[in-house]
Formats: sequence, C-alpha cells, structure tokens
Amino acid sequence: MVLLDPLRSRNLKNLLMKLERTVSTTVLSPAVIDSPAALADALRASNLPGARSKTAIAKLRRARATARQVASPPSDLASRLVSALTVRCTAEIARRGGETGIESGEKASALRTLPLRLVDREAGLVVLHVEGWRYYSRAYGSRRASLSYLCGHDDAGDWAVRLPGTVTTVTAALTWLTPAAVTKALAAGKQIDRQGDIYAIATSRAHDAPTGWLGDDWRKDPDGRRVTSHHWDATNRLLTHHPDDGRTHRALRLDHPVRFLQQRAYAHGRSGVWGTGD
Repeated sequence: MVLLDPLRSRNLKNLLMKLERTVSTTVLSPAVIDSPAALADALRASNLPGARSKTAIAKLRRARATARQVASPPSDLASRLVSALTVRCTAEIARRGGETGIESGEKASALRTLPLRLVDREAGLVVLHVEGWRYYSRAYGSRRASLSYLCGHDDAGDWAVRLPGTVTTVTAALTWLTPAAVTKALAAGKQIDRQGDIYAIATSRAHDAPTGWLGDDWRKDPDGRRVTSHHWDATNRLLTHHPDDGRTHRALRLDHPVRFLQQRAYAHGRSGVWGTGD
C-alpha cells in the first residue's frame, strides 16, 4: 500500500473536482447516418447549419456519388479489337501503295514515324488518321501534314480508300466519296446498285448503257487488250469484275436500264492526283 502526503492528496482531489466541473458528457451520433429522413431529423433537432429536407439530402448524395465516379478504362477486348483493326487496315493501305505514317523530326538522321490511328468506327467501316510535322529536307524543313483513310471489307476482301487529311469520321468520309449524281439519284428515289467503285443508276431505256469496259483504270491484259476492272454485258445484263490483283467482286445482274458512274478518290501515295478504287 502506498501512502500519499496529505498536501499532495488534497491537491489531487481539488484537480479532480475541477475537471468534473468543466468536462460535460457528450453522446456522439454515428459518423454516417444512412437514412436521409433520419439525417434531416437529426439536423433539425440539433439546430445545425445546413439543415435540409429528406428529398434534398437524397438528391445531394446522388449528385456526389455521380461526381465521384471514375470513367472505367476500355476493356481488354475492346483495346485488342481496335489494335487488330488498325493493323489489318494499315496492311491493306500498304498493299495498295499508300503511306502508313508521317516521318517527323528536325533532321534526317533522327526521324520518328507517327503511325496511323483508328479515330472512328461505324457500320463496319473505320477511319484511320494521323497528323504531325513531316520532315522534308534540311533546306525545306518540316511542314504540317495529315493522312486519312476509309477502310472496310466486302465480298472481294479488305479495301482502303485515301481521303483528304481533314476527314476524321465515317460520315464525313462517305459524304466526300459519294458522287453528287449518286446523291441526287438517291434523293429522287432511284434504284442504285454498286460493284466496288462503280455505281449503276436506274435510268430510262433510251439511256441504257451499251456493252463495254467501265471506268478510267485502263491497262493491258495478258493478251495485250486494253481493259479496265469492270465490264458490262448489255445483252446478258451482267456486270463483271476483272481486277489486276485477282480479288474479284461477284457478278451483278441488272435487268433494268442503267447508266454507270465511277467513284473518285485520291490515288494512294504522296500525291494529290485522282485515282480509282476497286
């Protein structure tokens, strides 16, 4: 047993009495009140600032929960799909002789290639695009450049069409590619069929197309004849495809009178000349 000095004991007693007079007991409410109604009642009962109705508290909590949401990153499957489409379309562009990137840098010995990226996808079609400063030479320096392509797949396989570098959506690409006469015929309700880059527009019998080769992509076949990629047989009403690379569209039978129109696009490669598609 420990004996305390009387003076020290009296001082300790006085200190305890002083503490008991100054410290009041407080019952703490839960840190979070789940029920908006209970929280509204507690705020009113305690006369606390910021008192709100049950409805206001519920709306505030929903708004805060929405604000805290973090956009989920793309799934691994989505990323792999974009990557696979980009590789596949880039390979088709290269097969057709197109540029697949922009060489950028400040000198020829230290250039890096800015690759094409998939920037839009709609209805089975994709747009690949890249822009940056293209290095030309030490004397000429670098100039702003951009590349855009519309890519897809049809009965002849993969295809790619070069667009103006400012086009970055499928909708804009189709608007730019579709000939004005085709747009006008569609607005008039006329039947339009298509084989690659050749449109067949319904017309009157007086304007029915005669037998012959269609389009401007003239070349010589193995027998030395001048041909194009599409041939129209007016007698048998059959449009057939004879491409140089052997990847043919199926034959198209057209029993009604038609006139033909070829789609125009930029030629592949670093130029501004017009070219043809399939």
